[in-house]
Amino acid sequence: MLSNYKLGIIVDNHRLFADSFSALLEKTGLFDHIHIESDTNKLLQFLIKNSRKKVFLFLDYYLDNDRVGVDIINDVRRLNKNTNIIVVTTVTNPGVIQQINVRTPEGIISKVSGFDIILDCIQNVERGKTYCCPIIKDKLEKVDAEVVLFTSRQIEILKCFASGLSVPQTSDKLHISLNTVVTHRKRMMQKADCNTIIKLLDYAYKVRILERN
Repeated sequence: MLSNYKLGIIVDNHRLFADSFSALLEKTGLFDHIHIESDTNKLLQFLIKNSRKKVFLFLDYYLDNDRVGVDIINDVRRLNKNTNIIVVTTVTNPGVIQQINVRTPEGIISKVSGFDIILDCIQNVERGKTYCCPIIKDKLEKVDAEVVLFTSRQIEILKCFASGLSVPQTSDKLHISLNTVVTHRKRMMQKADCNTIIKLLDYAYKVRILERN
């Protein structure tokens, strides 16, 4: 049975921001407890322990060099189905924002959002609505029509290619068949109108679907 206890979790590597954002969440008076976490493995363990509680997860897009925050969304939903995910980000590139949308979080807000926007977001999500703050929405309206949209699985495969992995190595790492990798590669190249992997990766970096280290 789902508890009425409402838990706010902030996932961010920047402690100063996390502390200030925590203060804003406390100001809303909507949460019984607010937890700050920067380690994704510890986060997943914490979610398992609190699986009967209603969770609002405020997730930074950039977590570390190996992983962006949205990469863990599927894991979070698998472990705790009572979690509402709100991506909190400094990202303003429309192509990247589109990639965040692919993961279907309940909300997306800018890190510069004030108290009223944060409160509005939480209240809308609680009513079962998705929310996008005005700053992010404005960026989405300016999306270049030529920026193509890849699925979350295709982005995972792109990251493997960008790190130098071959098709068999990508298959092993992602635990998918060789045929699946090849099919996704073909579809991505068709979408981006590229005839080589090098051109596909160049495109992904250009529109910032991938970030250079």
